[in-house]
Amino acid sequence: MTETCVITVYVRDLERARAFYYDQFGFETMGEPRDGIVQLKVNSITVILEEIQGDCPKKPCVAIGVRARDLVQDVAYLREQGVTFFQEEPQPFPAGLFAAC
Repeated sequence: MTETCVITVYVRDLERARAFYYDQFGFETMGEPRDGIVQLKVNSITVILEEIQGDCPKKPCVAIGVRARDLVQDVAYLREQGVTFFQEEPQPFPAGLFAAC
């Protein structure tokens, strides 16, 4: 494997999830939602949001890693936009820092 090409995220509310990735992170929407699925694009990666009917786990079904030049600055900006993070500040991680929302 040389790179990630597609990530599928199972969601309860398709429009809310689409708005989160589009409005908060700037992912590009690829076409209109169809059959409970919407495709987003970030750089060369396709992210598929698929709405789950019925029972769904309380926790997210997937985690997406996004590289940042200045994570502290990006987290501050996203907080201003209303994004809620699990930690107060980015945390140390073997590859640098991480922040989970």
